[in-house]
Amino acid sequence: MLKVALIGASGHISKRHITAYQQLKEENIAEIVACCDIHPDNIELKNTKIYTDYNKLIEKEKNNLDIVDICVPTFLHKDFSIKAMEAGINVLCEKPMALNYEDCLAMVDTSKRTGKKLMIAQVLRFTHDFEVIHDYVKNEKLGK
Repeated sequence: MLKVALIGASGHISKRHITAYQQLKEENIAEIVACCDIHPDNIELKNTKIYTDYNKLIEKEKNNLDIVDICVPTFLHKDFSIKAMEAGINVLCEKPMALNYEDCLAMVDTSKRTGKKLMIAQVLRFTHDFEVIHDYVKNEKLGK
């Protein structure tokens, strides 16, 4: 079973991730073993190690984790993702990937350098609106 640390465990999107991991645990695929949030009293997880400091979670749990699932504000995505990959942990990061192109490149470069997987939870790309936007960009309907 894959062991997951959920980062940003008390927000709206993290609740969806928690529900998904509960289903994955029932199927013996993955389970949340640790989480980190600045509001630990809002975390609704049982039998899970709780941290308020991301650096301490990585330091203490890095040998016990397969995945860090990052559900924090976007401005933290790059630093949190890079720290996890450099610690030898695969990353699932919420969208948007980062605030700018350079931060995205730094995340991808870290994934390549460390050999750790980096996945962005970009589920909207398959919705009709985003398919239309993709077509506009691809076919330069609005210019370059």
